[in-house]
Amino acid sequence: MNFVNKLKNKQFNLQQLADLCGTDPETVNEWREFCQRHKKLAPKSYGNGRVNHIWIQEMIDDVSNGVIAYGGQGNSSADCYVDNQKTETKAYKSKDKKFHVAASSFFASNCKVPEWKRLGKTTPAAESFLFEHSYDKNENYLLTSTSKLDLDFDDIEVIFISKDTLVKCLNPSDKRTAVLSEINKKIRRL
Repeated sequence: MNFVNKLKNKQFNLQQLADLCGTDPETVNEWREFCQRHKKLAPKSYGNGRVNHIWIQEMIDDVSNGVIAYGGQGNSSADCYVDNQKTETKAYKSKDKKFHVAASSFFASNCKVPEWKRLGKTTPAAESFLFEHSYDKNENYLLTSTSKLDLDFDDIEVIFISKDTLVKCLNPSDKRTAVLSEINKKIRRL
């Protein structure tokens, strides 16, 4: 079964992902319990993206039975791989209208922002620079409802979306962000 095609442009929860991937229910329950404990004992780190990004990716790897394989951090590898396709992970909150999907080097005042601003943000040169150093590096995006995480395991939603579909949902006035309502028009529930 080609899981990329089965998951592409779909939204699902972690239990649905586990069921599709034939994951051992004990693994799923261990992660469910981990989330409950972590949220109760350390709510600040549970909800902090700098802290929780890696364990959320490891959780998705385990819950998907390795179908969505953890990649790493930084320039040398993608956040994760689905059938060996480079996949970037980004977090959103279900109440978001827009959320950041460009490479983290385009966050706030990170390393690529000064050059992007110098190029004029919305000019063809700036857009080309943004795509070269962000979207063109990935084949897919894994969007998780884990921004400022306050959800329990069973309430976490995941959207697996192709880069080409995501690009059609970018905010015209700031292509570092995507418009969630546009994404929702282009995806289906698993």
